[in-house]
Amino acid sequence: MIRGRGAERASLSGGGELKGPELQGVPEDRPVILLEMLELERSTKVQSFVVSSEDDLWSMEDPILREEDLAVWNDRLERAELRRRLLFGRLVLEDRDRREGGDRAAAERLLAERAHKQIEKIWPLEDLRAVWARFGFFEKGAPPGPLDADGGRARLIQELVRGATSFEELRAIDLNAWLESSHPEARRIAPTSFELGPRKRRVKIHYEETQGPWVASRIQDFFGAREVPTVGPARTPLTVHLLAPNQRPVQVTKDLMGFWTREYPRVRQELKRRYPRHAWPEDPIKEAVD
Repeated sequence: MIRGRGAERASLSGGGELKGPELQGVPEDRPVILLEMLELERSTKVQSFVVSSEDDLWSMEDPILREEDLAVWNDRLERAELRRRLLFGRLVLEDRDRREGGDRAAAERLLAERAHKQIEKIWPLEDLRAVWARFGFFEKGAPPGPLDADGGRARLIQELVRGATSFEELRAIDLNAWLESSHPEARRIAPTSFELGPRKRRVKIHYEETQGPWVASRIQDFFGAREVPTVGPARTPLTVHLLAPNQRPVQVTKDLMGFWTREYPRVRQELKRRYPRHAWPEDPIKEAVD
Protein backbone atom coordinates (compact mmCIF):
# COMPACT_ATOMS: atom_id res chain seq x y z
CA MET A 1 0.00 0.00 0.00
CA ILE A 2 1.17 3.58 -0.67
CA ARG A 3 -0.39 6.79 0.68
CA GLY A 4 0.40 9.95 -1.26
CA ARG A 5 1.65 13.06 0.55
CA GLY A 6 -1.28 14.92 2.11
CA ALA A 7 -3.72 12.40 0.59
CA GLU A 8 -6.83 11.08 2.30
CA ARG A 9 -6.63 7.93 0.18
CA ALA A 10 -4.11 5.11 -0.13
CA SER A 11 -3.82 2.78 -3.10
CA LEU A 12 -3.47 -0.95 -2.49
CA SER A 13 -0.91 -2.94 -4.46
CA GLY A 14 -3.54 -5.54 -5.37
CA GLY A 15 -6.06 -2.93 -6.49
CA GLY A 16 -8.59 -0.85 -4.58
CA GLU A 17 -7.98 1.78 -1.93
CA LEU A 18 -8.44 2.80 1.68
CA LYS A 19 -9.54 6.30 2.67
CA GLY A 20 -10.30 8.72 5.48
CA PRO A 21 -10.08 7.52 9.09
CA GLU A 22 -9.02 4.08 7.93
CA LEU A 23 -5.52 5.50 7.35
CA GLN A 24 -4.87 6.85 10.84
CA GLY A 25 -1.17 6.52 11.59
CA VAL A 26 -0.16 5.34 8.13
CA PRO A 27 2.92 7.30 6.90
CA GLU A 28 2.97 9.15 3.60
CA ASP A 29 5.07 8.42 0.46
CA ARG A 30 6.46 5.12 1.73
CA PRO A 31 5.62 1.53 0.75
CA VAL A 32 3.69 -0.09 3.61
CA ILE A 33 3.01 -3.79 4.18
CA LEU A 34 -0.29 -4.29 5.99
CA LEU A 35 -0.15 -6.87 8.74
CA GLU A 36 -3.59 -6.58 10.31
CA MET A 37 -6.90 -4.96 9.35
CA LEU A 38 -9.84 -4.39 11.69
CA GLU A 39 -13.24 -4.89 10.06
CA LEU A 40 -15.71 -2.38 11.51
CA GLU A 41 -19.43 -2.21 10.81
CA ARG A 42 -19.15 0.30 7.97
CA SER A 43 -15.44 0.49 7.29
CA THR A 44 -12.02 -1.07 7.65
CA LYS A 45 -9.25 0.28 9.85
CA VAL A 46 -5.52 -0.36 9.60
CA GLN A 47 -4.48 -2.01 12.88
CA SER A 48 -0.81 -2.71 12.21
CA PHE A 49 1.70 -2.27 9.39
CA VAL A 50 5.37 -2.34 8.56
CA VAL A 51 7.08 0.54 6.77
CA SER A 52 9.35 -0.99 4.10
CA SER A 53 12.34 0.20 2.14
CA GLU A 54 12.88 -0.72 -1.50
CA ASP A 55 15.66 -3.10 -0.42
CA ASP A 56 13.26 -4.86 1.96
CA LEU A 57 10.75 -5.41 -0.82
CA TRP A 58 13.38 -6.78 -3.22
CA SER A 59 14.74 -9.16 -0.58
CA MET A 60 11.40 -10.81 0.15
CA GLU A 61 11.19 -14.54 -0.65
CA ASP A 62 8.41 -13.74 -3.10
CA PRO A 63 9.36 -10.15 -4.12
CA ILE A 64 6.40 -7.87 -4.63
CA LEU A 65 8.52 -5.40 -6.58
CA ARG A 66 9.06 -5.81 -10.31
CA GLU A 67 10.40 -3.73 -13.18
CA GLU A 68 8.54 -3.32 -16.46
CA ASP A 69 9.77 -1.86 -19.75
CA LEU A 70 7.08 -0.52 -22.04
CA ALA A 71 6.29 1.95 -24.80
CA VAL A 72 3.68 4.61 -24.08
CA TRP A 73 2.12 7.15 -26.45
CA ASN A 74 2.57 10.88 -25.81
CA ASP A 75 -0.48 12.55 -27.40
CA ARG A 76 0.91 16.07 -27.09
CA LEU A 77 4.24 15.30 -28.77
CA GLU A 78 2.77 12.61 -31.07
CA ARG A 79 5.48 10.10 -30.31
CA ALA A 80 6.12 6.73 -28.71
CA GLU A 81 8.23 6.96 -25.56
CA LEU A 82 10.14 4.14 -23.88
CA ARG A 83 9.66 3.97 -20.12
CA ARG A 84 10.85 1.75 -17.26
CA ARG A 85 8.48 1.44 -14.34
CA LEU A 86 9.09 0.07 -10.86
CA LEU A 87 5.89 -1.58 -9.67
CA PHE A 88 4.75 -2.43 -6.14
CA GLY A 89 2.03 -4.90 -7.05
CA ARG A 90 -0.15 -2.76 -9.30
CA LEU A 91 1.22 0.51 -7.93
CA VAL A 92 3.81 2.53 -9.84
CA LEU A 93 6.63 3.54 -7.49
CA GLU A 94 8.88 4.97 -10.19
CA ASP A 95 8.45 5.87 -13.84
CA ARG A 96 11.56 6.97 -15.73
CA ASP A 97 12.69 7.58 -19.28
CA ARG A 98 14.31 4.61 -21.03
CA ARG A 99 15.33 6.28 -24.28
CA GLU A 100 18.74 4.63 -24.16
CA GLY A 101 18.69 0.84 -24.17
CA GLY A 102 14.91 0.50 -24.33
CA ASP A 103 12.87 -1.76 -26.58
CA ARG A 104 12.95 0.16 -29.88
CA ALA A 105 10.84 -2.51 -31.55
CA ALA A 106 8.03 -1.85 -29.05
CA ALA A 107 8.17 1.87 -29.85
CA GLU A 108 8.00 1.15 -33.58
CA ARG A 109 5.00 -1.17 -33.09
CA LEU A 110 3.18 1.50 -31.09
CA LEU A 111 4.03 4.16 -33.69
CA ALA A 112 2.75 1.90 -36.48
CA GLU A 113 -0.49 1.29 -34.58
CA ARG A 114 -1.07 5.03 -34.12
CA ALA A 115 -0.04 5.89 -37.67
CA HIS A 116 -2.49 3.32 -39.06
CA LYS A 117 -5.35 5.03 -37.20
CA GLN A 118 -4.29 8.63 -37.95
CA ILE A 119 -2.61 8.30 -41.34
CA GLU A 120 -4.18 11.53 -42.69
CA LYS A 121 -2.31 13.51 -40.01
CA ILE A 122 1.02 12.34 -41.45
CA TRP A 123 0.85 12.06 -45.25
CA PRO A 124 -1.68 13.03 -47.92
CA LEU A 125 -3.43 9.79 -48.90
CA GLU A 126 -2.78 10.58 -52.57
CA ASP A 127 0.99 10.53 -51.94
CA LEU A 128 0.75 7.34 -49.91
CA ARG A 129 -1.28 5.58 -52.60
CA ALA A 130 1.24 6.63 -55.26
CA VAL A 131 4.25 5.23 -53.40
CA TRP A 132 2.28 2.07 -52.55
CA ALA A 133 1.55 1.58 -56.26
CA ARG A 134 5.20 2.12 -57.16
CA PHE A 135 6.32 -0.19 -54.34
CA GLY A 136 3.93 -2.87 -55.60
CA PHE A 137 5.18 -2.56 -59.17
CA PHE A 138 8.77 -2.80 -57.88
CA GLU A 139 7.94 -6.03 -56.03
CA LYS A 140 5.57 -7.72 -58.47
CA GLY A 141 5.92 -5.94 -61.81
CA ALA A 142 2.17 -5.31 -61.61
CA PRO A 143 -0.34 -3.07 -59.78
CA PRO A 144 -0.52 -4.10 -56.10
CA GLY A 145 -4.24 -3.53 -55.62
CA PRO A 146 -5.92 -0.96 -53.35
CA LEU A 147 -3.87 0.37 -50.43
CA ASP A 148 -6.60 -0.54 -47.95
CA ALA A 149 -7.10 -4.10 -49.21
CA ASP A 150 -5.30 -7.24 -48.00
CA GLY A 151 -3.27 -5.43 -45.32
CA GLY A 152 -1.57 -3.11 -47.80
CA ARG A 153 -1.72 -0.03 -45.57
CA ALA A 154 -0.41 -1.93 -42.52
CA ARG A 155 2.47 -3.40 -44.48
CA LEU A 156 3.54 -0.07 -45.97
CA ILE A 157 3.37 1.68 -42.59
CA GLN A 158 5.39 -1.12 -41.01
CA GLU A 159 8.13 -0.45 -43.56
CA LEU A 160 7.98 3.32 -43.11
CA VAL A 161 8.21 3.38 -39.30
CA ARG A 162 11.51 1.50 -39.13
CA GLY A 163 13.89 3.52 -36.99
CA ALA A 164 11.24 6.17 -36.17
CA THR A 165 9.30 6.92 -32.98
CA SER A 166 7.22 10.01 -33.85
CA PHE A 167 4.80 11.48 -36.38
CA GLU A 168 7.29 14.33 -36.87
CA GLU A 169 9.92 11.89 -38.14
CA LEU A 170 7.38 10.27 -40.47
CA ARG A 171 6.27 13.63 -41.91
CA ALA A 172 9.89 14.39 -42.78
CA ILE A 173 10.12 11.31 -45.03
CA ASP A 174 10.18 11.92 -48.79
CA LEU A 175 8.23 8.83 -49.83
CA ASN A 176 9.93 8.23 -53.19
CA ALA A 177 13.37 8.90 -51.71
CA TRP A 178 12.55 6.45 -48.90
CA LEU A 179 11.61 3.74 -51.40
CA GLU A 180 14.85 4.20 -53.34
CA SER A 181 17.07 4.27 -50.24
CA SER A 182 15.43 1.24 -48.60
CA HIS A 183 15.14 -0.66 -51.92
CA PRO A 184 17.95 0.63 -54.21
CA GLU A 185 16.78 -1.46 -57.18
CA ALA A 186 13.49 0.47 -57.25
CA ARG A 187 15.13 3.25 -59.25
CA ARG A 188 15.86 0.79 -62.06
CA ILE A 189 12.79 -1.47 -61.81
CA ALA A 190 10.18 1.23 -61.10
CA PRO A 191 11.68 4.58 -62.21
CA THR A 192 9.80 7.80 -61.62
CA SER A 193 10.53 9.23 -65.09
CA PHE A 194 12.19 8.58 -68.43
CA GLU A 195 13.55 10.58 -71.38
CA LEU A 196 11.30 10.98 -74.38
CA GLY A 197 11.87 12.16 -77.94
CA PRO A 198 14.89 13.64 -79.73
CA ARG A 199 15.15 16.43 -77.16
CA LYS A 200 15.22 13.84 -74.35
CA ARG A 201 12.42 15.55 -72.49
CA ARG A 202 11.97 14.02 -69.01
CA VAL A 203 8.45 12.70 -68.49
CA LYS A 204 6.94 11.54 -65.20
CA ILE A 205 5.77 7.93 -64.87
CA HIS A 206 2.54 7.53 -62.90
CA TYR A 207 1.90 4.36 -60.86
CA GLU A 208 -1.58 3.43 -59.70
CA GLU A 209 -3.01 0.79 -57.38
CA THR A 210 -5.26 -1.03 -59.81
CA GLN A 211 -3.90 -0.26 -63.28
CA GLY A 212 -0.54 -0.30 -64.98
CA PRO A 213 1.90 2.63 -65.15
CA TRP A 214 1.24 5.47 -67.58
CA VAL A 215 2.72 8.67 -68.94
CA ALA A 216 1.29 11.81 -70.45
CA SER A 217 3.06 14.12 -72.92
CA ARG A 218 2.49 16.17 -76.09
CA ILE A 219 1.71 14.17 -79.16
CA GLN A 220 4.76 15.75 -80.87
CA ASP A 221 7.04 14.11 -78.28
CA PHE A 222 6.07 10.72 -79.69
CA PHE A 223 6.77 11.54 -83.34
CA GLY A 224 9.23 8.99 -84.65
CA ALA A 225 8.22 6.27 -82.14
CA ARG A 226 6.66 3.03 -83.35
CA GLU A 227 6.06 1.55 -79.91
CA VAL A 228 5.14 2.89 -76.50
CA PRO A 229 7.95 3.10 -73.91
CA THR A 230 8.43 0.20 -71.51
CA VAL A 231 9.50 -0.02 -67.87
CA GLY A 232 11.07 -2.65 -65.61
CA PRO A 233 12.91 -5.92 -66.30
CA ALA A 234 9.79 -7.41 -67.93
CA ARG A 235 9.59 -4.39 -70.29
CA THR A 236 6.03 -3.60 -69.24
CA PRO A 237 4.41 -1.30 -71.85
CA LEU A 238 3.37 2.10 -70.54
CA THR A 239 -0.05 3.44 -71.36
CA VAL A 240 0.51 6.76 -73.13
CA HIS A 241 -1.77 9.79 -72.93
CA LEU A 242 -1.15 11.73 -76.14
CA LEU A 243 -1.86 15.39 -75.41
CA ALA A 244 -2.99 18.19 -77.69
CA PRO A 245 -1.45 21.67 -77.23
CA ASN A 246 -4.22 22.44 -74.68
CA GLN A 247 -2.87 19.55 -72.56
CA ARG A 248 -6.01 17.46 -73.06
CA PRO A 249 -5.64 13.84 -74.21
CA VAL A 250 -6.25 13.16 -77.88
CA GLN A 251 -5.80 9.43 -77.39
CA VAL A 252 -4.95 6.98 -74.58
CA THR A 253 -3.28 3.87 -75.93
CA LYS A 254 -0.65 1.14 -75.65
CA ASP A 255 -0.70 0.59 -79.42
CA LEU A 256 1.19 3.58 -80.78
CA MET A 257 1.65 2.19 -84.30
CA GLY A 258 -2.07 1.45 -84.48
CA PHE A 259 -2.82 5.02 -83.51
CA TRP A 260 -0.53 6.46 -86.20
CA THR A 261 -2.09 4.21 -88.81
CA ARG A 262 -5.79 4.35 -87.97
CA GLU A 263 -6.50 7.45 -85.88
CA TYR A 264 -3.83 10.03 -86.56
CA PRO A 265 -4.91 10.98 -90.16
CA ARG A 266 -8.33 12.03 -88.82
CA VAL A 267 -6.97 13.64 -85.65
CA ARG A 268 -4.31 15.51 -87.67
CA GLN A 269 -6.90 17.41 -89.70
CA GLU A 270 -8.70 18.66 -86.61
CA LEU A 271 -5.52 19.58 -84.75
CA LYS A 272 -4.04 21.30 -87.79
CA ARG A 273 -7.16 23.47 -88.06
CA ARG A 274 -7.24 24.34 -84.33
CA TYR A 275 -3.48 24.76 -83.82
CA PRO A 276 -1.99 25.88 -87.17
CA ARG A 277 1.29 27.07 -85.62
CA HIS A 278 2.22 23.54 -84.59
CA ALA A 279 3.76 20.92 -86.87
CA TRP A 280 1.35 18.16 -87.95
CA PRO A 281 3.27 16.03 -90.47
CA GLU A 282 1.51 13.53 -92.68
CA ASP A 283 4.01 10.86 -91.67
CA PRO A 284 4.70 11.35 -87.92
CA ILE A 285 7.21 8.46 -87.81
CA LYS A 286 9.37 9.72 -90.68
CA GLU A 287 9.16 13.34 -89.51
CA ALA A 288 11.03 12.77 -86.27
CA VAL A 289 13.57 10.40 -87.87
CA ASP A 290 14.55 13.04 -90.40
